[in-house]
Amino acid sequence: TRYTCIDKPNGYDESTQLDFHSPYGCSKGAADQYMLDYARIFGLNTVVFRHSSMYGGRQFATYDQGWVGWFCQKAVEIKNGINKPFTISGNGKQVRDVLHAEDMISLYFTALANVSKIRGNAFNIGGTIVNSLSLLELFKLLEDYCNI
Repeated sequence: TRYTCIDKPNGYDESTQLDFHSPYGCSKGAADQYMLDYARIFGLNTVVFRHSSMYGGRQFATYDQGWVGWFCQKAVEIKNGINKPFTISGNGKQVRDVLHAEDMISLYFTALANVSKIRGNAFNIGGTIVNSLSLLELFKLLEDYCNI
């Protein structure tokens, strides 16, 4: 089941006020603001990308950063007979949109080629609801792919 906000059926755009709940979130928000201010005050060619959950080859993934890659690694370990238990947070139904690293790299190069047009802006970057995935869905994909 995918839920959407009634008042935001297409998701949250860049004008949505940021609301931080951790030191990590605050540091990301402060970095965003520095980049926007440096473009506005000093004319620097800075752009802010607010990424969704990214994944891709050669990712150094951990449980809390790069979760898609981390669970892929766990599936490979299980396939190879390394059955160390692991814990998930929540019930597995939590959904995140995911974006492949190749798509992000394409965006970076496009932004670089057009930086004079987009400098001083923030962009929410994600795979959208079309490319969203729950932990349970990822587990099913990995079970099928790895035959585990």
